[in-house]
Amino acid sequence: MSIRFDLGELTAQGFTPHEGRIDLDALSEIVEELGADLIEEVAESLYAEAEGALAALGTAISAQNAEECESLMHFLKGCVSNLGMTEFSELCRAGELAAKDGTVPDGPGYAALKAAYARSKANMLILQAIIAR
Repeated sequence: MSIRFDLGELTAQGFTPHEGRIDLDALSEIVEELGADLIEEVAESLYAEAEGALAALGTAISAQNAEECESLMHFLKGCVSNLGMTEFSELCRAGELAAKDGTVPDGPGYAALKAAYARSKANMLILQAIIAR
């Protein structure tokens, strides 16, 4: 199944192309590989894993555990990059590299990461509704 996304249709449904960026080509590829029926199941599983890891990241930040932050950021980057969630993936990559050097994100950095995830997930839910048609 080949899928093309119409940006006009997406923005009319609330998709924000410059916030919560999604790589539409990468998403199209995974839809072609898995099929439209499985994409929702895969996405829901990844959301659950990402949200659990985000919660664990908050704990690691509170404990000032740079090693655990690095590991969780790496995990999060991998989860969301499979769906093309580029904005969040890029923030995770930057956080992973900083944690590797011993820098633990601060409260505002963690809040920005959670906000980027929320924007990306909101855009993904719009895309999932279009794919399911």
